[in-house]
Amino acid sequence: MTILVDCRCLNYPYFTGINAYTIRLLHTLYQIKEKSNSNLHITALGIKVNAWQKLVDRFEFVVKLFDEQLTMQEYLSDYTWTNRVKPVFKAKVMELEILVRKATKKNLFSDLVPCFNFIICPQPRILPIHHNSKLITVFHDIYAILTGTSKFPQNIIYSRNNCQKIINTSQVIITNSICTANDLVQTFQNCQTKIQTIYPALPNLREIETNKESHQKTQETNQKTQETNQKTQQNKPKPNYILALSGFEQRKNWKNLVLAHHYLNQNYNWSTQLVLAGSIVDKNYHRDLQKLIQKYKIQNIIWAIEPTENEKNILLKNCLFLAYPSFYEGFGFPILEAQQHNKIVLTSRVSSMPEIGKDSCLYINPFDYIDIANGFLILTKDPRFVAQLEQNIHTNKVQYSWNELYQKLSHIIKN
Repeated sequence: MTILVDCRCLNYPYFTGINAYTIRLLHTLYQIKEKSNSNLHITALGIKVNAWQKLVDRFEFVVKLFDEQLTMQEYLSDYTWTNRVKPVFKAKVMELEILVRKATKKNLFSDLVPCFNFIICPQPRILPIHHNSKLITVFHDIYAILTGTSKFPQNIIYSRNNCQKIINTSQVIITNSICTANDLVQTFQNCQTKIQTIYPALPNLREIETNKESHQKTQETNQKTQETNQKTQQNKPKPNYILALSGFEQRKNWKNLVLAHHYLNQNYNWSTQLVLAGSIVDKNYHRDLQKLIQKYKIQNIIWAIEPTENEKNILLKNCLFLAYPSFYEGFGFPILEAQQHNKIVLTSRVSSMPEIGKDSCLYINPFDYIDIANGFLILTKDPRFVAQLEQNIHTNKVQYSWNELYQKLSHIIKN
């Protein structure tokens, strides 16, 4: 049996939740390959040389997983022959292809790409598929479609037409939440019977790193942390702070979070610090957030830009709770990250967040900064309610395991 994995999402210049999910999916395939009696031949598609080197240096299993690699140019070498056709003839060829597709529901040139038993796309992307290949596509969310946002590299599906093409071509669609499954069904045709919801778990990539690389990485992280601490000795958060941890972009709702903090400063003699930690995904949004803080002279805010894994864990360990009032999430890894440290999460009552957090989180209206502020007050002034949420954390976090992906992906491949 042959499997092709579209690994282009591992070429991102910065790390994302999709990167972490993809690496975990690759490790699941590695486990299937190791434990299965069937003879699996797995090929990687589209990994750039520098990204591949970083990947194999950090994760030794990748070398054993893939039997070969294909560049996009190699994969499409026969399919893109029409690029060399003169424009007048190319138009006629494309016109013929459209007529054939309408009549037969098949791509005339689909047999010009390599054939695999399965093609797995950990992130939806347009890719010519051989008509005998079965496509498995993972949909994390369709935020870009629902909102029209397409300015970031990870928002590959910026067109409803492209998304519909991917759905039509896929034999199996994996969603990370029922919320995303419902969004797909309500927005697109011909997808309901193809969807399987398979919850991921906390990525925790340290579990699957190469020991030597992990040790070296830990040393480098410790050194960087010491250097950072020396530079920011006067800007360290005090004990009992509130942590916000995510990428700096619009859908993460940083502005309402900051306004909620400001509201408490003005009306409740609020002295608790708010730590804003994460990667700068949208530079303009990050700049606007800084201007907002400067405009209202908002106090008790600490920045933690591009924290390392070690720094993130320290921030999570020492915070009062995590504030995560996102407008939309397909899953929301930070909820499980905080609960791994037995920390309560204040999050939104929209999208997938109530589905993932269940009765272990405090839910607020993300569009109302006063409601967010009231949530802050509840989690700092109501110890009985906090104690109840803390009891629910363990029950919630143990429900998520990568074994579910292993079991269901094994079943899909075997059938």
